Amino acid sequence: MSILKRFVSYYKPYRHLFYLDCLCATVLCIIDLSFPQILRWLPEGLFSGNAASIFSALRWLFPALLIWYLLRALCQLDFHWIRLHYLYPDTITDELIDTIASEPKICKYIDMPIQHCSDTILKAMRRRETHAGLLALMEKLRARIPGVVLRTSLITGLPYEDEAAFNELCEFLRETHIERAGVFPYSPEEGTPAAEMPNRVDTAEAERRAELVVDVQSRIMDDFNESRMGDLVEVLCEGFDPQSMQYIGRSYAESPDIDGHIYFNSEADVDPGDFVMVRVTGAMDGELVGEREE
Repeated sequence: MSILKRFVSYYKPYRHLFYLDCLCATVLCIIDLSFPQILRWLPEGLFSGNAASIFSALRWLFPALLIWYLLRALCQLDFHWIRLHYLYPDTITDELIDTIASEPKICKYIDMPIQHCSDTILKAMRRRETHAGLLALMEKLRARIPGVVLRTSLITGLPYEDEAAFNELCEFLRETHIERAGVFPYSPEEGTPAAEMPNRVDTAEAERRAELVVDVQSRIMDDFNESRMGDLVEVLCEGFDPQSMQYIGRSYAESPDIDGHIYFNSEADVDPGDFVMVRVTGAMDGELVGEREE
């Protein structure tokens, strides 16, 4: 039996549970688990909350390009949205890009942790990416997946991050317009190779640089929010916020717990878990606001 058929047949008995309790799947594309482990772990995670966390780590037994194959299997189940997290650059193949672009259930949202863009720092981290390669990949994603929202994680104060490398990171953000980013100051962990590296940045300086990167990213996010004014977007309602007296939810562009929300008004009642169409009309402290349209 093919991997695709095996996966779908394994979960068909739970299709009604996917629909009732797991409207959205968050696919964590981690690289150190085998496919049999995925099959054992996934049922336990199904009932832990409103989102199913599915560990689609295939590279132990299968090449990275097979991630797209698993995604096509997930699209045959009763998820409304499928969201991708922890897609490292070297796992993003042309087949995966085509799958994201062509499958309506897959959110046009890619979380791709890069940590940094300096060639010197990436090499010291034993990463295979390069500054030029990351730029080319992001240009490809934007060209082939219209409307894609990119999220990444960045670390400031890594060993070998001098002023030039830090400025390179800030300019990289301005050039690529990454919509979402988590920014963290480097904190060496005892026993790791990085903790023994020379040219380390002072902790206070790493924190200062993180704050500066957050400022750069905030301006990019404000520009992104401004570009969405007037858009009609599908929103998953998460409930009613008594403080703002509005419903609260998120679109494909907002991942649970880490991104913002969309606050919206509705003349008719909206239940948590309902998908509704919302016209974006403004922004409030980095959050979007809008009006439901029937």
